[in-house]
Amino acid sequence: MTDFNLKRIHKAGELDATYGEKGICLIKEDVIFFDMAEGKNEYENSFYVTGATRNFSETMQYFLARITPSGILDRDFAGGSILGSFVEGVDSQALSISTLNDGRILILGDVDYSYPGLARFNVDGTPDKTFGDNGILVLDLFSEKRSADDRLVQDEYDKKGHARSASDGLSNIIVFPDGSMLIAYSFRYAERQLFIRLKENGDLDTRFQGKGYSDITIPLPPTISRIYGLGLQKVNGVDKLVVSGHCDELLDGVWRHRGFFARYEMNGDPDVDFGKSGSVIVLEPEGGSELRGLDILDDGKILGIGRTPHPGMGSNGPPAKGLIVRLDARGCFDLNVIISKGSDNEWISGVIQGDKKMILAGSYWDETGVFGVVGRYDENGEPDSEFGINNDGMVPFPSSGMSRVIALQKDGSILVGGSILNDGKATPAVLRFLG
Repeated sequence: MTDFNLKRIHKAGELDATYGEKGICLIKEDVIFFDMAEGKNEYENSFYVTGATRNFSETMQYFLARITPSGILDRDFAGGSILGSFVEGVDSQALSISTLNDGRILILGDVDYSYPGLARFNVDGTPDKTFGDNGILVLDLFSEKRSADDRLVQDEYDKKGHARSASDGLSNIIVFPDGSMLIAYSFRYAERQLFIRLKENGDLDTRFQGKGYSDITIPLPPTISRIYGLGLQKVNGVDKLVVSGHCDELLDGVWRHRGFFARYEMNGDPDVDFGKSGSVIVLEPEGGSELRGLDILDDGKILGIGRTPHPGMGSNGPPAKGLIVRLDARGCFDLNVIISKGSDNEWISGVIQGDKKMILAGSYWDETGVFGVVGRYDENGEPDSEFGINNDGMVPFPSSGMSRVIALQKDGSILVGGSILNDGKATPAVLRFLG
């Protein structure tokens, strides 16, 4: 009788058992996961993760940690994690994270849910004192919205102590090779969306529109409500700025969310050659749309992902469904796909593989709870039946939780950040799936 050494064939979409604990790196801190970014220089294949503390009875602080390539919390980075505030005694949360070419780490979030706060760190986790004020920068550009006691006026939502999810994080950032930065940010109280251009040390770059910032607008009647995505697109060798989000439009007496894209020159001027006078409104599906994630393909196409609007608590409206929208480089529609799973589902983050397949991170709700999910779709929007075991291109998290951000590694592995249930408690985690 012949003996055969049978090696199990691993399938795309399976957890990578060599990473962390059976494919999962648990971050055993009482925090909410918002974003992650790969390290640079000597820390390639390590990932930095960021978010905010969860204890709503105390002042919220931002959170930052580094995960090793093998999926373990790196204790050589600030002893394991950093908790801090942009303004002492005021709620602070980190919503976006970027890494500089020399390995330094930059986080961007908000102060009191209202205006941008940034912090930059050296690779060992110490503050980068060449940036801002000892490593911290606060951009309170609209102080007229303050009350008499110099505290920002809070609306009822904020008074309840809710932290916004990553999908509600109204900040995005691009770090250029010289260390300078460009931010897209929605100021909630001033009801304005801005580009903000900063020098490497954090000073406003007044060469940008004469003051260092400019409004992000689209042609009326829709008005921008949220900016979620920011990216760089190369058009005929020239860099352009692309933003996405959703605007509000009054139709037949009902306010509807409409996803949108807008393109700008690097100096902040609208690019009128894109779409209609510089912007594209997503009119299908008719019931509305919200674009949460943005990715720019190598061929210049623009991928927007998100959902149809959630009906809201107590509403009898239709459930939210996942949405994929793709434009060609000029701003013409190339793809519009609606995806349904559970009673509600949404996509928050997405990237494109080298074979042009789309890999998305999001969540869905069913009668048992909410689950993070990873989806992979062919270039034409059809589910990749080879991804996972259900032939629908979707792989749920192994327990209830949320999926917030996704990244591809050089070997094709898929990293997804979010949360899973651990010992009965929602716990931030990074999961690695086989690609």
